[in-house]
Amino acid sequence: TSDEMAIKLYPEYEKLYNKIHLSKIQGLKHGLDIPDQFPVVVKPYQSLKGGSIGFRLVKSKKDFKLKKGDFWMEILFGEHLCIDIFILNGEIKLYTILRSKAAQKGTFEYHESMPNYKLSKEIQKFIKIHFSKYTGIINCETISNKIIDLHLRPNGDFFLYNMDVVKQIINLYMNHKWELLNYKVPKMFLFPIFIEHNKIFDLDINKTIEILERNNCNNLLINHTLESPGGNRILMYSSSTYEEGNKAKIEIFKIIKFYKKKTKIYLIIFLFIVLLFIIYNGKTNK
Repeated sequence: TSDEMAIKLYPEYEKLYNKIHLSKIQGLKHGLDIPDQFPVVVKPYQSLKGGSIGFRLVKSKKDFKLKKGDFWMEILFGEHLCIDIFILNGEIKLYTILRSKAAQKGTFEYHESMPNYKLSKEIQKFIKIHFSKYTGIINCETISNKIIDLHLRPNGDFFLYNMDVVKQIINLYMNHKWELLNYKVPKMFLFPIFIEHNKIFDLDINKTIEILERNNCNNLLINHTLESPGGNRILMYSSSTYEEGNKAKIEIFKIIKFYKKKTKIYLIIFLFIVLLFIIYNGKTNK
């Protein structure tokens, strides 16, 4: 369920969490010195807390600086896919694919399941070479069929699976068997909502639920912060259609109340004073 757990259970695959090694075996340009061409992507070469933490785009030599634990790699262009692959003794038994619509600074507008998408020959070859004896699930994020992040676990946004798949996951890990045939991946859109790091806000959850119910949306995930360079993901939900999901997103943004830092601090102080006044009066009346 986590990358920290995964590398303890599968130490022989820990090197694939090193993005320098991952870049090298895929023939991607990368390094620890100053690159010859810009822009490049700079990010930690190992992260067990999520793929995009610490990611930044560097457009020129004057802005180039590597922090401890960072490396640079070439920038890739193309569709961003998040792929779960279920493997038994090196053989792919099931895979699911989410295509992500990128927004600014590592955030996303939405994710879309791709039930009819065929796993690329490049990724199949990668599995055959590096996971020939593996049993379990891997998750990889790809751009133009190049793996930019790899995890020995499923995608943390576990929306595409029913109880039949969950039972088979247990069967896969506990018994080294896979008996589920012809699972049809549901068509689904996942809508995350990101808020910039320095923004102070309030969101009425009850009104949010009303909006989602009115637009036939499900699977509300709240109080789950996913950090990206462009902001924190404060919630996510699913929809069977883009139109309904996007309509709900627009309505939710309309009810988010943003505050200036000073205004929020003054409001907290005022409420604290009111609370003290109520407590004091209560004791006096007794």
